Amino acid sequence: MASLNLSKLTQNAMHDQLVDYHRKNGRLGTGIYSSQEGAIAETFDISKNGTLLIADLPVHPSSIPEDHSTCSVQSVPNDPTQPMESSSFIPYEMTTIPSSQTVPPIHKVFYQSIVNFTKIPLDENDQSATLCHESTCCHLQYDMIKNNDSATYALIAYNGVHVIDYFHAGMITCAVMRCESINDIQSCAQLATTISSTVFNSLTLKANINENIVFPSVVNTDMQLVKDWEFLHTSCVDGKSEWTIKLNEVYNLKSASIYARVYSRDKKCIK
Repeated sequence: MASLNLSKLTQNAMHDQLVDYHRKNGRLGTGIYSSQEGAIAETFDISKNGTLLIADLPVHPSSIPEDHSTCSVQSVPNDPTQPMESSSFIPYEMTTIPSSQTVPPIHKVFYQSIVNFTKIPLDENDQSATLCHESTCCHLQYDMIKNNDSATYALIAYNGVHVIDYFHAGMITCAVMRCESINDIQSCAQLATTISSTVFNSLTLKANINENIVFPSVVNTDMQLVKDWEFLHTSCVDGKSEWTIKLNEVYNLKSASIYARVYSRDKKCIK
């Protein structure tokens, strides 16, 4: 957990009734992580029936580089009289065989509904974009070459509640995501159907998030973790916080995101 300077062992969560299904068909999303070092050992492979991960971890994980300056991303006032928007899970069948072939699903993946998120499509002729949702603002600087890519990319922002069955979880997100259709924001959350030909020569994503539990994530269209990027924290002179992801020369990007949990908004709802 980068923002807490902790090491973390993670195995993909699942409902009890799905345990036997996943035992037979493999597991997803297992990893050993250590603060600023990120993934020490991880696997996300739907073709394997589980993998044993072993890693040496530091006793005292390295902390996130700190800066003390004026933040480049300014927040906007939040209206407390307006209810928080919400998102939810949507099922998706994931296979190792092209979707044009009819085969039994290997895994059922749940992806997030992002219809209430805000977005700005990215143009390779531009080099920056700023987007706000509620009180959270995201700023992006980038150098992008599309190479006739049929898909597109968008800057996406969200500050609200994520609905997981009967549980509401507070969350904030700033992300650059690959979208199958710029007219359908939900396509940005779905698994990519083709390899992206777009190249980001550079990408710097900043988010003004005044929370302590913040997670960076960079994955390609194969849902594999992208290596070699920076995650920084700035303590602004006005007492606020800014979080930054920096990448150079990235191919086949699915998403680069800064995600925060807002536990004060969590609640259980009776169906």
